[in-house]
Amino acid sequence: LTEDKYRRSGLDKDTSLVFLKELTGHMEANKPYMNGDPTLPQLAQQLGISANYLSQIINEQLHVNFYDFVNGYRVEEAKRLMRDKLEAKINILNIALDSGFNSKSAFYNAFKKATSMTPTQYRKTL
Repeated sequence: LTEDKYRRSGLDKDTSLVFLKELTGHMEANKPYMNGDPTLPQLAQQLGISANYLSQIINEQLHVNFYDFVNGYRVEEAKRLMRDKLEAKINILNIALDSGFNSKSAFYNAFKKATSMTPTQYRKTL
C-alpha cells in the first residue's frame, strides 16, 4: 500500500496536489517525454523538487509508476498524431518515434496497456 510506503514522508496532501499541478503543466507545456527517456531525477530537478517526492506524487495521486506516467503522455501524443488528418499516411513506426518512443515494440506495449488496443486497431476506429 502506498499509504504505508510514504507514512514517514514529509510531503502533505495539499503540497502534493500543488506539485502535481506543476508537474502536469510542465509535461504539457515542455513535453520532456519527446526527447529521449527522461529520468525521475531529471524531471524532479526541472521542477525543483526531490525525486522521492516526485515519485510519491505520481504513485499516490495518479496511481501509476513513473514509466507508465511518461508513456501515458507519449500515447496521448500518438493518438493525437493519428487523429490528425495530415498524419493519416504516416506509418506506425514514425508515429511512435514522433511521440517520443525509441522503438516500435515499446510503443505497441505502452499503447496496448493504455488503450487495450493496438495502434493499428485504434487507427481503424478513427
